[in-house]
Amino acid sequence: MFARYVTSIFFLVCFFCSQKSWSYLRSDVDFGIGPISLDLKTSDLTKKLTSPAGFEFNYNLIHDAYKTAYCFSFYEVIKSEDGYLSFTRFAIGAKYYPTGLNGRRVVLDNEVEAKLWKASPYLGLFLGISNTSVKEYNASAFDLTPRFGVEIPVTAKLIMLTQFEIFSSLSQGGPSTGAKSFSYSGFAALIGIRVTSFE
Repeated sequence: MFARYVTSIFFLVCFFCSQKSWSYLRSDVDFGIGPISLDLKTSDLTKKLTSPAGFEFNYNLIHDAYKTAYCFSFYEVIKSEDGYLSFTRFAIGAKYYPTGLNGRRVVLDNEVEAKLWKASPYLGLFLGISNTSVKEYNASAFDLTPRFGVEIPVTAKLIMLTQFEIFSSLSQGGPSTGAKSFSYSGFAALIGIRVTSFE
């Protein structure tokens, strides 16, 4: 059900791109790892979830003309004091690059075509659904996650990235313990690489 919901939103976003612009779309992937800190709350319990090993994988559909990447995102806490996979999240969203994306083709002096390589900051906003599984309870919730970061070219195929995300739950799902509400907030920092699809 969730996969169908996310896929529908993704293709709805892509629909706003003109038919001509589809020829300019390309895709790539990125992944990173880093610490996460979340404050988990129910109606009768507050708990802090921390881990040095949060992992994120993104599939990116890139539109150079709009300086935008549309993304499918998967995030999980590999290991914490509550065991493995204590926090898992699927999300869909977009990243905007104010100065443009790395590797985009530009025309110099109206004659020479080149590819642009430079440090590229970005801002993003993602809507996701997560599952939290700790010793005290198991619960799911929707969240909205702004993120920002910077990408730094290493080679034509690899780009290093650093990223900071702010987690904030939107809905209050009921945990399996019977508590009336569940919410969380926190942050994650990542360092990783983007594997590009340049020719």
